[in-house]
Amino acid sequence: MHVLLTEDQELFRRTVREFAEREIAPVAAEHDENETFPSENVKKMGKLGLMGLLVPTEYGGAGAGSVEYALAMEEVSRADAAHGVIMSVQNSLVAKPIYKYGTDEQKRDYLHRLASGDMIGSFCLSEPQSGSDARRMQTTAVRDGDYYVLNGTKNWISNGGEAGLYIVFARLESEGEEARTAAFLVEYWRWGISFGAKEKKLGIRASATTQVFLKDCRVPLGHLLGGEGDGFKIAMSSLDAGRIGIAAQALGIAQAAFDAAVAYAKEREAFGQPIAEFQGIQWMLADMHVRIEQARLLTYQAALLESRGLPFAKESAMAKLSASETAMWVTTRAIQIHGGYGYSREYPVQRYFRDAKITEIYEGTSEIQRLVIARSILRGERPTAAPAEPAEVPETKTPVLELPPTPAELQRMMAPRKLHHVAVAVDSVDEALKFYRETLGLEEVTVMTMEDRGLKVVLVRAGPSEIELLEPLDPEGTVARFLDRRGPGLHHVCFEVEDVEKSMRYYEGRGATFLDPVPRPGAVGLVSFMPPSLAEGVLVELAQTSGYSVPEAPSEAAEPEEAPALVITQPILRGPGGYARPGLGSAPDVPAWGAQPSAAPPTEEEAPSATPSSSAWPILDTAIPHGPGGYTRPGLVTSAPTEGWPTATPTGPRPE
Repeated sequence: MHVLLTEDQELFRRTVREFAEREIAPVAAEHDENETFPSENVKKMGKLGLMGLLVPTEYGGAGAGSVEYALAMEEVSRADAAHGVIMSVQNSLVAKPIYKYGTDEQKRDYLHRLASGDMIGSFCLSEPQSGSDARRMQTTAVRDGDYYVLNGTKNWISNGGEAGLYIVFARLESEGEEARTAAFLVEYWRWGISFGAKEKKLGIRASATTQVFLKDCRVPLGHLLGGEGDGFKIAMSSLDAGRIGIAAQALGIAQAAFDAAVAYAKEREAFGQPIAEFQGIQWMLADMHVRIEQARLLTYQAALLESRGLPFAKESAMAKLSASETAMWVTTRAIQIHGGYGYSREYPVQRYFRDAKITEIYEGTSEIQRLVIARSILRGERPTAAPAEPAEVPETKTPVLELPPTPAELQRMMAPRKLHHVAVAVDSVDEALKFYRETLGLEEVTVMTMEDRGLKVVLVRAGPSEIELLEPLDPEGTVARFLDRRGPGLHHVCFEVEDVEKSMRYYEGRGATFLDPVPRPGAVGLVSFMPPSLAEGVLVELAQTSGYSVPEAPSEAAEPEEAPALVITQPILRGPGGYARPGLGSAPDVPAWGAQPSAAPPTEEEAPSATPSSSAWPILDTAIPHGPGGYTRPGLVTSAPTEGWPTATPTGPRPE
């Protein structure tokens, strides 16, 4: 266990590693080769909680802290850096700024979907003429009534074209004011936003990187993130936190390359011995390991500072600088250890080498990191000390992740616990019991009469299993028909399962069918039957003997429920004659919500009206459509017309 990690954090790391090795590593090379976005794995990452690690639990996230985020980023990137950058953008550059700067409505609208992986996010800052110099962005936002109108082009946008939500940074255009920036939440379907072709990249080729074009894109005022003028602050604070994720990504790449180099050095032989026995290789491996651990400590330090609410901008820059350059150095040495094979695309070290380079470029180049560190030093900043009063930080926890079972594990889980009983159809259970009692000496017997099934059932206990004897009481029942067709003998075999409904769904996926679409109560519990055609002529029963409940049948003496009160679900419109709504009317002598004009003479299409008592007014729960003869509704028929209700002569049979 690492000295800076708790037992829960180590368990969390192992769980993410197992998931990455099982789900991501096997398909990483294929996605890289074909440059395809790993949509299925993104959904799996969302189900596990990795796409919302930094989102509080109240918004559907895992509620984890920066340390857990760094651990997860390292393990995912160790399997594939492209999966890592998708996860990094989602957590640190999209979900976190929305939680930190967004309104309550924005948090409700987006955080649940982002945390579950149902929606992917994207961060749009870089432009063709402004990368590191973010203040010189050319994208503009102009206020126009209840909207902002955005125009501009964004470059190198991760998740571009795949995301459902884009955080777009733009310069506010307003007369007589200093240039200010703002951040906007722009959904992919907004008119005026479009995406360029996927970039052909050196590495992280499974991630989507495109240009984003904004042409007269109208964004509602409520989609402003933070306030006007907060854009640069939001961008820089997001990048400070994002650099921890990229440092962890670089760590994962370096660790993967180091692991591959160690394994290869042990198996590759030269001059009659494994190359790991040569001092030159050993020194290379030692230096690789030292640099990785140095970068890991810097990364954990930055993550711990952020999780405690302490300043961490310089430390995150140090971590990213160290880890990214370590990744490049380690992957280069890993290729050298592999020799000619390292240059082949058949081995993964070439992918690690290609993926490592981007960590020195995005979310702040290595040169920018050196500027951040140097300016901090020259300002005389000292190592961060604990504040006099604890800073307010969101409560975090190390989440306990639950991996879905593997196919082999699922098969073991769904396998029957045991053979519960075999069922024998007999003409008379009393006669059959003589053999089991007198000859075999089995005295533990349970007798049941199931009137609803037309059966007399006897369960004979034989050690851990049972024999079920079935005597038909209904001459037309299935057991009686079985006896007529085959005579006394084996009727079915029953297997006990933990959850019969889950077992049904599982076996249906493997080609099985069931006589009942859902489980039903049986003599031994909740049961379901497979037809004899599946098991070479034997009826197969699955039974859940505990942990279930059977809904009670409604009592015959139960009083009928009262008719529901009228619920208005559509606006009531005011017309010349007052307020009216299809299905709502007022008698002429009853004041409506608005003043009623004098009644106009009826037209030929209108039916005459009469005046019943007020008790004849029906209770409505759906709108009444208007037809040629007035308002009609199937199921509402009275013996006499009702005052205030236009009537129509029925053209068909009276509805029941």
